[in-house]
Amino acid sequence: MTKKRKRYPDLNQKLERPWCYYCERDFDDLKILISHQKAKHFKCDRCGRRLNTAGGLNVHMTQVHKENLTHVENAISGRQGLDIEIFGMEGVPAEIVDSHNQQVTQKHFAEEAERARLTGNPVRGTYANGQALPNKLKKVDESLEEIEQRANKFRYDRQNGILPAPVEAVPNPTPPAAAPAPYAAPPSAFPSANPFPPQAAPPFPTNGAPPPRPGSIPSALPPRPGFGAPPAGFPPNGAPDAAAIQASVDDLIGSVVAGAAGEAKKEDKGEKKSKKNANIKLIFFDESVSPEEKMARLPRFAVRA
Repeated sequence: MTKKRKRYPDLNQKLERPWCYYCERDFDDLKILISHQKAKHFKCDRCGRRLNTAGGLNVHMTQVHKENLTHVENAISGRQGLDIEIFGMEGVPAEIVDSHNQQVTQKHFAEEAERARLTGNPVRGTYANGQALPNKLKKVDESLEEIEQRANKFRYDRQNGILPAPVEAVPNPTPPAAAPAPYAAPPSAFPSANPFPPQAAPPFPTNGAPPPRPGSIPSALPPRPGFGAPPAGFPPNGAPDAAAIQASVDDLIGSVVAGAAGEAKKEDKGEKKSKKNANIKLIFFDESVSPEEKMARLPRFAVRA
């Protein structure tokens, strides 16, 4: 399988393609070129045999068919002779190769100009105004002696502390980006001073809890009782209600007793059910004949003589 051919190949790709000496046709691969020459130029018109070269075809015609080959078939004018031995791209004269490359180059630039005219795009390798692209890398042609001199100069400068030439400053450097403004903390939403005047201070509970510190705002939640204060639901003097405690204990004992009674009832029901299931038995009244023997006596199992 050959490589996919590009729609618009460049000049180097066109020059690298193999081509036939006899018909100036180019191909993707050298093997395809050799097959083309065997089928179009070196094929015997008597027996259909394909030879590798024009000289081989001449020998075949002389020895087998007793005829002399006068010219190469399907060749352009001026290249039908048998004096040049061609096999693929081997044997092609240098002047013919140069002439072919010039023709390919002229045809390539003509096609590029025509495509640029039709599409309105610039020719590949040029700017929109037609100027050629500048070479990014300069070609340096130095001899071995010049390279050694430059290396020795570099070593001498490094040993003596000679700095290299300064780099030219850019005429219009890009201004630096503006530095971000420092972060400013937003003003506090709460005043630092006590909003309540001393004479109009709000009332706070007097259950032993310390008063709020100055500068704080009272919360909507009730204040936390101080250390040693009785929990909520108890009298202020800290003595629990004996009747309430006794009632809660009685309720707890009653719920435990009711749960135990329910579990006992479930266990009694389970025992009765298991006894009922244990009394079920499978009884077969015919003691002399088993079920297998009774099935074997059926007509469908009878042995036929």
